[in-house]
Amino acid sequence: EKQRKLLSDPRNLPCKTKIRLGTETLQLDCIAIVDKAGNYRGPMLTWAVITELEETAAKVKDAENKERLRRADQRVRIDNLIEALTSASAGDLTESIAAEGKDFVEEMGKHLKGFMTGLRRDISEIALSAQNLAKSSEQLSSVSQQMAGNAEETAAQANVMAAASEQVTRNVQVSRRPPLASVP
Repeated sequence: EKQRKLLSDPRNLPCKTKIRLGTETLQLDCIAIVDKAGNYRGPMLTWAVITELEETAAKVKDAENKERLRRADQRVRIDNLIEALTSASAGDLTESIAAEGKDFVEEMGKHLKGFMTGLRRDISEIALSAQNLAKSSEQLSSVSQQMAGNAEETAAQANVMAAASEQVTRNVQVSRRPPLASVP
C-alpha cells in the first residue's frame, strides 16, 4: 500500500532504491510516464539484479582502503628514513633505521642501515686511529725532547773538552819554549 501511494504521485518520481531479496540485491528505478499533453499516465518500474556489482564494489572499496593504509605506512617509513638521513647529515649517526615491510622502502632501508652501520664502524676505527696517533705523537715529542736535552748535554761536554784541549795545547806550547837566557 505504501509503495502504491508513493508511485501514484508523479512528484515522488523519479526514485531509485536497493532492496534485498534473499541472497540477492536488486536495484529498482521508477520514472513517471507522461503523455504528449504532460498528463501523468503511471510509473515505469525497472529492476536489475546487482548482487555481483555490489560485491565487486565492496571488494574495490576494501582494496582502496588497503592501498590507502599501505601508502600511509610507506609514507611513515619514508619519513623515518628521511629523519635518519637528516640526523646523519647533521653529524648524528646514532639514529636507528627501521627496515620493515616487503617493498622498495624496506630494500632501501636495509641498504641504508648497512651503510650507516659501516659508517659508524669506520668512524669508530678512525677515532681509535686518531687516539693512537695522538699517543704516538706524544711519545715522539717526549723522545724529541730527550734528544734535545742529550744534544745540549753533548754540546756542553764538547765545550768542556774543547776548553780542556785548549788548556793542554797552551801548556804544551809553554813547555816547548826555550828557557830564557840569563842576563850577565
